[in-house]
Amino acid sequence: MTKASGASFMPLGRIVDEKALVNATVALHATGGSTNHTLHLPAIALAAGIELTWQDMADLSEVVPTLAHVYPNGKADINHFQAAGGMAFLIGQLLDAGLLHEDVNTVAGPGLRRYTQEPFLDGGKVVWREGPSQSLDETILRPVARPFSPEGGLRVMEGNLGRGVMKVSAVAPEHQVVEAPARVFEDQAELAAAFKAGELERDVVAVVRFQGPRANGMPELHKMTPFLGVLQDRGFKVALVTDGRMSGASGKIPAAIHVCPEAVDGGPLARVRDGDVIRVDGVNGTLKVLVEPAELAAREVAQPTIDSSQGCGRELFGFMRMAFSSAEQGASAFTSALGALK
Repeated sequence: MTKASGASFMPLGRIVDEKALVNATVALHATGGSTNHTLHLPAIALAAGIELTWQDMADLSEVVPTLAHVYPNGKADINHFQAAGGMAFLIGQLLDAGLLHEDVNTVAGPGLRRYTQEPFLDGGKVVWREGPSQSLDETILRPVARPFSPEGGLRVMEGNLGRGVMKVSAVAPEHQVVEAPARVFEDQAELAAAFKAGELERDVVAVVRFQGPRANGMPELHKMTPFLGVLQDRGFKVALVTDGRMSGASGKIPAAIHVCPEAVDGGPLARVRDGDVIRVDGVNGTLKVLVEPAELAAREVAQPTIDSSQGCGRELFGFMRMAFSSAEQGASAFTSALGALK
């Protein structure tokens, strides 16, 4: 605090602006990173008085190439990524291609170009030198001239089931469109049990509802991925639709996630029944249950049968869940208060 007025003073309010948020989104697409950022980045933007929408992020995805194959977008881990050239190489490539704003403030000082350098110890002192100008392993990290994909792979999904997002960068083209009967679950343990009982040996769209921010705080749903992946490998058409989240966006499985309005608020997912045919189209961004509108509207809205308000300290956060905004608005307890400041 004693250096607050010094030349290196760089508080968060001087860092987060429109250009920094564009840079963050571009980096997300270029690395094939987590779909959790479709929650976090809009929430961060709102706290800075900026509106960042899913459509903004999807529009950027169309022009940003995928340059990295690391988890959740590939099998390599972050250590492999760093050894191949890391952020110094990646940022240099994106800056030189005109895909990042250089004139931004950072925690290291003004200008993003300084992040093309790497720190090293020299005689016990930290020195900075230029990072790699070429990838050291193009199976993990590639230049803009030879991307893994010409786009980042984020889709906004929309239809009579609501709005959500899908990441298709790791989904093979032949698996990006699925039209199949639904099987409805309330949590991932139910899906695992159905798989083990042999009840999912067919084309299926798994609908896992009551997993949104207001329902139970949006826990990770990674346990479903192996089961759905096995079904896909066996030749079945498989997809996932949920109002919950999966930070890896399920990898090779087409997954429409963060669907809102969420089921606990009476969203369309609460009207889906086993056997309803659902179309999940990651090419055109379609998320639709093939049920006549009048029939769908007349159905009773399902209520959760699993109590997610008790246990594991969930009681402490009940008041926050009631205030959460939709996933598209960042699933934040502060959205309403910040919006009132306009």
